[in-house]
Order: sequence, then C-alpha cells, then structure tokens
Amino acid sequence: MKTATIAQIIEILESFAPVETALPGDPIGLQCGEPAGPARRVMFALDASEATVNQALRADAQLLVTHHPLLFHPLGPGTTASPAGAAFVKAVQGGLTVYSAHSNLDASYYGINASLADLLGLTKRKTLLPTGPDGFKIAVFLPFNALEPVKKAAFEAGAGRIGHYSKCSFSVQGEGSFLGDGTTEPAIGVPGRMETTRETRLEVHVPEGRLESVLDAVRRKHPYEEPAIDVYPLAGKPSGVGIGLVGLLPSRVPVRQIVRILKTALQVKTFRLVGTEGRNIRRVAVCAGSGASLLDAVLTSGAELFVTGDFKYHEARTAEERKLSILDVGHFGPERYGVLRFSEKIKREVREKGWDVTISCAREKDPFMTTA
Repeated sequence: MKTATIAQIIEILESFAPVETALPGDPIGLQCGEPAGPARRVMFALDASEATVNQALRADAQLLVTHHPLLFHPLGPGTTASPAGAAFVKAVQGGLTVYSAHSNLDASYYGINASLADLLGLTKRKTLLPTGPDGFKIAVFLPFNALEPVKKAAFEAGAGRIGHYSKCSFSVQGEGSFLGDGTTEPAIGVPGRMETTRETRLEVHVPEGRLESVLDAVRRKHPYEEPAIDVYPLAGKPSGVGIGLVGLLPSRVPVRQIVRILKTALQVKTFRLVGTEGRNIRRVAVCAGSGASLLDAVLTSGAELFVTGDFKYHEARTAEERKLSILDVGHFGPERYGVLRFSEKIKREVREKGWDVTISCAREKDPFMTTA
C-alpha cells in the first residue's frame, strides 16, 4: 500500500468541504504544522483542545482534523497560557499538524448538517443560508478530438460541480474561423491563410477560488497555440451549498418520533422543546451548533420543526408565537455525530485510493451534564 502525505489528505478534505464555501472571517484550514510530511495516522475530533491534541500525540498521529478551529483568534504575547495557546504549543512541539474544517464542513454535502438531514431522511432539501462565491462559467472552443482530455483536466482542477452533481458540462458543435499571421504555428491549417474548421464549445461551472487553476489546466491540455476561452461571472450562490438545511420527512410524524431518533443517534439524554411532542410535522429544518441566527430563514422556509442548539429565550418566544416547534439538541451531540460520519467518508476515500492510512476519532464528551 502507498503512503499518503498530509497535503493529499487535506486535498481530499477540501474536495468535500471546499474552503470557498466557508463564512467570511472563519479561520479554517491549516492551523499549524507542515503538510509535506507523511500521513500514516489521522485523528478526527470536534474540538482542537489540549485533550484531543494529547490523544493525537499519544496515538502517534501526524494529522489532527477538527471541526472547531484551534485558533479562532491570533495568538499574542502571553496567550500561550490560554487553553488554545497551550494546545497550539503542544501540537507544534510534538510535530502534529492540525487542520480545521468549520463552516465549510457545515455547508458541505457530506458535512455536519447533511448528516442530520440524512439521519432524519429529509428529501427535497434547500439551504437556509447560501454561502460561497458566486462563481463563473467558462466557455472553451476546441477541436472535437480534444474535448475529453480538456474536460478531464477541468474537472480535476475543480470545475463542473453543481449541487450534488459533479463532472457537469455542456458541449455543442459549430464552425470556427481564424487567420494566423506569419509568426504563428497553428495546430490546424497554415500561417497567413484563412481557415475554417469544425469546433466544439465546452461550458463548465467554476468556483471562484478555482478559476485560475482551471484556466491553467485547460490551457495545458488545449491543442491550440492561442486557445479561445470566455469567462462569465455568475450571480447567485451555488445551488445547495450553505449553512442549515430544510426538507421533508418521508411522512408526517409526531415530534416525539424525531426526539427518539435523535436521542439514540446523538447519544443525548435530554433535549429542550418549544411546542408539544404530539404535534404532527413533516417539514423540518436543521442547523447543528448555534442556529438561532437562522430563525427568520427557518420561518420563511415554512418549516414546522427546527432542530438546532444553543437556542435563547427571546428567540424561543418568537418561535412559539409563530407556531414553529424548536428541538434544542445542544451543541456537542449533533456536531460530534457529523464529525464521526465525515471521518467515515474520508476513511472510505483513503481505502479506495489504496493508501496506508489509519483513521481514528478522539474520545470527547459534552462539557454540559444534567443534574437531578
């Protein structure tokens, strides 16, 4: 089996949780360490705490992947004595690379909120808060025999994703014409003579953060000396990418049935509920972590139940008055569940690539506990 590098693992992480879909100012990505080294052991955790750093070091992991960033704020003089500072120092001294996928993992099709939606079997999903860049569409004109190599290069560089679909493109046949001067070396025809030839127009969507890499990849594979490439900026966020989801249950069920499903899967004993357990609902919104800021979007979506955490009193009153049921499942449970599911996804990808990488999850517990 082949040994993977930390950079290769990060490349997989970012293919499923693209950095450009993170909220502005979110300190995601590489927190410390060197991505060029080998990744024989990778550990996943919800928090980049001193406890999880210690576990990763004891397990001889080279990479610790967390949801919550290690460094929400830059370290300054004296801050190494803080919990985040102490964890950072231990990671650096132990040669541990730490990488965090936060709001980009929240927004991912394979991430935190998608895991909750999958657990409940939600269909016809829509995002509550679209994120990410508006993106571009590029149109490339090329001979038909170059279509497949150029498409493959564009896809590998990050083009062609629309919602849950990848490798999306459109092509149409037409006629191109050109006249090269005496300094040219055309792939078709001769310099100084007007030429016409059958060509293909290839169109693909490109995220903003991948535009330059896609253009470079296309130019490298394009057979023409001077490729004709049009770039169109697109208005509107990518379909299906964002924070929070709303969708439909397979059938109308009482809230208490949702409570039972979540208690078992999230391993949480008690929830807070606005509304009644007997209410029959079908349209459900989910946002793991702190979702109160999405209340207006949830109300606009027509959801009957909102599954989230860290809900506050006044927002709860508003929901009650608007006949929206709230199921506050806490912060830790659903996000920990999503991290575990995401680690399984990465484990399958690593296995398919034939890499010799051991993937594990840190032991963590909710800082809150219930008392009688």
